[in-house]
Amino acid sequence: MSTEFNDGQHYGFFMNGTKLTSASGFYTRWSELVLASLRAQGVFGNMVDGTTPPAADKLWLDKNTDPAVLKEWDSLGSAWVPMTFDRLFGRAVVTELTVTGGTGNAVVVSQPPAFISDRLYSIVPTSTNTGATTIQVTGVGTFDLAYPDGSDIEEAELKAGKPSIMLFKDGEFQLVFGYGAQAAAEAAADYVTGVESVTAAESGVYPNQVLFLQLLGRGAYGDGGAFKAVEVTEDGTPLGPGQFKTNVNLKRWENTENVITPAMFSDLSEMFAFTKAEMRIPKANYEFDGFITIRNNAVIRCEEGAMFMPTFEPVGADRNTPLIDLGVGCDINYLKTHLVAGIDTVRTMVKAGGGCRVGHYIATSVNLNNNRAAGGADADAAGALLITGTGNRIDLAEIDMHDSAINIDNATRTRLGRVIETNFVTGIAGRDSSIVDIGSVYASAVDPAISLAMSTPRGNMTPGANAIVWGGVERVTVGDVEAYNILEHTIRLGAKQPDGTITNERHSYGNIKTFAPYGCGFKMDDADAFTIKRVQIKTLYTEDVGHGVWGQPNDGNKAGCAVRNAEFVQIGLYMNRAVNYVNSGNDGLWIEKSSEVQVGGADVQNARGYGVLINPNGLDVDHVTVTGIRSAFNGKSGVGVIPASNNNMRGIYLEGVSSNNTEYGVEVTARTDGTSPFVTEPTTIAVTVRNNTLGGKSIADVVVQDGDFFDEIVDRNPSFSATKGGAAQTAIPSATVTAVTFGTEVRDVGGYFAGNVWTPPRGRYDISASIEFTAGIVTGEAYTILIRVAGVTVSENFVRAQGTTSLQVSIRDIIEVDGTQAISISCFGGGAGDKTISGAASKTFFRGEKLSGLTV
Repeated sequence: MSTEFNDGQHYGFFMNGTKLTSASGFYTRWSELVLASLRAQGVFGNMVDGTTPPAADKLWLDKNTDPAVLKEWDSLGSAWVPMTFDRLFGRAVVTELTVTGGTGNAVVVSQPPAFISDRLYSIVPTSTNTGATTIQVTGVGTFDLAYPDGSDIEEAELKAGKPSIMLFKDGEFQLVFGYGAQAAAEAAADYVTGVESVTAAESGVYPNQVLFLQLLGRGAYGDGGAFKAVEVTEDGTPLGPGQFKTNVNLKRWENTENVITPAMFSDLSEMFAFTKAEMRIPKANYEFDGFITIRNNAVIRCEEGAMFMPTFEPVGADRNTPLIDLGVGCDINYLKTHLVAGIDTVRTMVKAGGGCRVGHYIATSVNLNNNRAAGGADADAAGALLITGTGNRIDLAEIDMHDSAINIDNATRTRLGRVIETNFVTGIAGRDSSIVDIGSVYASAVDPAISLAMSTPRGNMTPGANAIVWGGVERVTVGDVEAYNILEHTIRLGAKQPDGTITNERHSYGNIKTFAPYGCGFKMDDADAFTIKRVQIKTLYTEDVGHGVWGQPNDGNKAGCAVRNAEFVQIGLYMNRAVNYVNSGNDGLWIEKSSEVQVGGADVQNARGYGVLINPNGLDVDHVTVTGIRSAFNGKSGVGVIPASNNNMRGIYLEGVSSNNTEYGVEVTARTDGTSPFVTEPTTIAVTVRNNTLGGKSIADVVVQDGDFFDEIVDRNPSFSATKGGAAQTAIPSATVTAVTFGTEVRDVGGYFAGNVWTPPRGRYDISASIEFTAGIVTGEAYTILIRVAGVTVSENFVRAQGTTSLQVSIRDIIEVDGTQAISISCFGGGAGDKTISGAASKTFFRGEKLSGLTV
């Protein structure tokens, strides 16, 4: 070659076959010819040539230039770069040896694709070696693993699950990277790693300078229970939670992890009793057969879906112990308990003993759990969730199929964010407690057929079968409440505990909606102790109160809203409706033995009794104000003020509308001794009445005459006017009382005139009439006009004829009727011959109008 070879100036030549022709001779760049030859020999078997880059694990002979350039993918620069000498020959190749068996000191590996001398190999053993070690390469032979100086390797150079690097040279493996130095460092630092389980640790012997152990599992290597243990003082006491012994029980060790899981402990009880770490509980079902007591101030983080299921039922005195006791200061984000079929007499499922923070608590049961299986005395401290002590907070509580859901007992500063209680008998119960804040409540009671089947049956109208019941709790705030089919009263404020000092006082409620409770929608009643004070309700809606169950001795205990024995009560707006049943409540709004009561709006319909009922019934009633009344379609009067005792009333003010009631629009009676109940301060009733069956109002005479009673009741007074419409009435027999006909209605307010008679509601009426006799008149005879009630003459007037020409006779009187009696006009003419009455509207007419005065 006369000139130095240059790939950009020279070409190589090759033939396709043994005979050179124009079709078999080719020339190409020498570099491409050499690279193609090496690829044919398998040296560059992964080379791809062309103008488009291949996959990143290939070599690329880039033919976008002439001559072509050999390139590889540079993952650091994310680009194809030319192949250089350093790139091709300046890297070390490490081949992985796959472990297929053997032991920690006699490892068996599979034969690699290229097993050659002076090559680096890696290995990830399954066991830690304890001394001199060999490696058997399947199909090749067994070789020592030594240090470069030829000496045997020490223990723990190969560590289970950790990679080591070796050079195969001179017929043996020489260790390049192992873990002996780390083991030595750990020994120097009083630390031992790689202990496979607690059992392995217990049988081990560790020098006195070793203070820490790293366990790779609790029961076995890789079981998820790995933890670090620290030596603690051996004081001869029984092992505590998270502890074990080694060196034939001479050294005591304890879990020292900051975060613990159930897999690190023998059972849940041991983990929950451990005192020094945050607990992490993954999603799983956890059965337990004994009481769990969680240490004070424990921090627990449960994955949603973690569920705790007892496999036992406490009996006897053990029922007083909660299955899970959170202790004081427990912080748990999520907790779910579940009772399987056959376990259904657990008195208390979970107890929050003070300072607890629970993010979300769920309690479910296959059967209705009878928390109070031992009867009434068993109700104390019974519930799926028992809250005691100070400063507990539960953000969300969902309770299903527990006859007693939540019990707040001797607690202070309790906060419940949202409560969802379903299939229960008693929802939230509280006693002897103070400062309770509940964000909102959804409540749907159990079917009474299910609760009646319990060993201690509880059906509808069982005392205490409420969505919320307070027996001595002060400073209560409850947000919105929505409740369905509650077995007794939806919300009940009752009496304080017999031995307690806290009363139901200073309560505030948001918007309450209750549908078809068997008892009252909202009831305040402390059995005449008169300790219920300062209760505020923003709005109250009751529907189908009584659940359609009537004809029972306790029907009177089924008011829409009952305010009894209470003082300083304010209700913003109240509505009562019957939707799926004929009636809603025995009475709509019932205020009894209570004072200082304000109701901003009372829209009540379809009560079996009174729409609004106020009565002292044994205690003076002062300062009751009910405005915005709309009382209609009730079984008795729309508004009733019924003393039912000899007690007095002061400063009552009622305002609104009362219509279409079965009895009166407004009814006010005297005391049982016959005197007026109103004294000292004025009482005013300013109600518009209309279309009430027995009349607009019925007010006792002694009340009408009472200077402390102000009647501002407005009724559209019935009135009418009728004439004969120009048609004379003839052939009236002589000396015979004959009804006068009035065929033309001029006016009929109330629609009570028909068939020549007027039948107005109960009351006093101004009646006037006039007739003109035009024929059959005999001088000296009397011609009479009569007012008759129910066919009986009650008033009459006559004129004696002075001749035979026509004569006019008129009458006017105050007539009282009971609401069923018809008022009519008749005539009587003396002397021979039939008589004739004029049909002229100005001569013969019949009129009536209700007086503005009151009726008895």
